[in-house]
Amino acid sequence: MGFFSALFGGGSSLGDLQIRVVEKQLDEVSGYEVQCKGLMPVYTQKTVGFITSIICKDEKGEWSPVLSMLDFNQEDSSSAYQSILDVGEIPGSVGYENWVGIAIFFPDMLQASYGGNQTLGIVVRLVDMNDMPSVFLGFAPRSESIWTESVNFEYNFDEKGYKEEQVDKDESRALSIKLGVAVALVDDDFDDTEGAVLKKWIKKIIAPYSDDKQEELKELYNKALKESYKLEKSGNLDLEDICNKMNKIADKAQKHEALELVNEVMAADSKILESETKLINYICELLNIDSVEAEKIRDKQLIKLKPTTGNIDVESLLGLDPTWSNSKILGHLGKEFTKWNGRMNSLQDGEEKDNAQQMLDLIGETRKKYV
Repeated sequence: MGFFSALFGGGSSLGDLQIRVVEKQLDEVSGYEVQCKGLMPVYTQKTVGFITSIICKDEKGEWSPVLSMLDFNQEDSSSAYQSILDVGEIPGSVGYENWVGIAIFFPDMLQASYGGNQTLGIVVRLVDMNDMPSVFLGFAPRSESIWTESVNFEYNFDEKGYKEEQVDKDESRALSIKLGVAVALVDDDFDDTEGAVLKKWIKKIIAPYSDDKQEELKELYNKALKESYKLEKSGNLDLEDICNKMNKIADKAQKHEALELVNEVMAADSKILESETKLINYICELLNIDSVEAEKIRDKQLIKLKPTTGNIDVESLLGLDPTWSNSKILGHLGKEFTKWNGRMNSLQDGEEKDNAQQMLDLIGETRKKYV
């Protein structure tokens, strides 16, 4: 009811629907919230929602997609930024009397076509959720949405844009694939689901590019997939060498992207083994990824997986060090319990909430061993 509490009747007295962007602090991370207020141009009962995309101007003044390094803020068929908010069914002639948030984005997790000071176009579409528009790379025919509006937003990107750093990014992603293969083969079994995750990831990564560029990237990434498979099976895949190369050419967002991939591979077969978690922890160490950030990325996959005692090594997954004292282990488990309890309480009824409850149960069972 929180979102709907901002809905009011009142017809034209609310004014036209409009949007703005405001700074937003979330979990100690600085981001920006897209907000709207005013009357929705919907006059009959309809199930509606907001789709938010971000585009940017390139050096020629033409608009290009802005890419997201977070999979939950990506289009289904590409890595372009997208946020979808399902408002639900409305009777028509309603709107927002006050500003309400409809999307959020974190510039540090975005990549524009070029670095430096860039003009971003924040595009918001009010849509019929039962007849969704075909948004691709941030663009869609205006006629497919109920209402479309955009606002420009200036932001200075410290990192190079994807058109500037393409060579390094291509190589970094090839290295990410090699890390994914290493995790897939840690148990000497390349499961079909793990292969499907890698292939889907490659498909999403190449989607924003031209046909010629897509063919070039397919060749590069498929080569990385085949080479790493052969090297890992022969015991010659050098993780230190792979990570050292990534440290030279990859930025923070690309390293996080690689970590998201290896976590997706880990969870693909619905089993999380001690060997997998230890390998991923080792990769984090080699890539100098902060443990808190690594935990957030891992938990995004874990919330989708039902963690039963038969398919998960809880102690390894929770980062328990066997050299710790009992009191330190109990303290760590207490923090994990508080974290997962908070997440469960914020989730709606469904599979993810049930999975969070399973994690709480497993943490409770693990705690009994050290009391």
